[in-house]
Amino acid sequence: MITLHGYGPGGGLPETSLPAMKSEVLLQIAGVAYRKAELGLAGSPVLEVAGQRLGGDALVRAFLEQVHGVDFEEGLGGRERAQAWTIERMAEDHLRPAAESGEVERETLVLAVRSLAALAELLGDSPFLFGRRPCAADAAAFPVLARLMSPAGAPILRRRAESFGALVAYVDRLMARYYPNFPWLIEAPAAA
Repeated sequence: MITLHGYGPGGGLPETSLPAMKSEVLLQIAGVAYRKAELGLAGSPVLEVAGQRLGGDALVRAFLEQVHGVDFEEGLGGRERAQAWTIERMAEDHLRPAAESGEVERETLVLAVRSLAALAELLGDSPFLFGRRPCAADAAAFPVLARLMSPAGAPILRRRAESFGALVAYVDRLMARYYPNFPWLIEAPAAA
């Protein structure tokens, strides 16, 4: 049995660790059975398989791809796979640090808003970033966006994230899909 160790709910999210939340969404996309255990603050989020521990959400993805044969970008062409990887890196390397930061400097705000606008444009009115099925880019972007829109997010970034109605609807949709029993509701701003 696979065990996902995370920190548990907090800050308005079903999982306070963004890497653990991404790992959980990857497990659900892959359709792989797992159980969840809370670490408290005693350790780093980790996936445990047959007594072996895998740290980091990148290793969780690699494990699911290599051991379980999951293709998270199934049905996507080469260009779309490249775009999915770019989105995943933007979400993790740029937006995740902004989402986890307590202080938001002007440059961080400007770049984060630009990334949010790009994500909203790429998403359009699709249910997921690349159409009708979630992929690894969704698993990377969704937790970060949820954090930005949660009470744990910096207020200025929260307001900016919530100004993109497509992203609000996206987070609501994925929250309902992956955490159906978690009380979550962000309302999209009214059209001007």
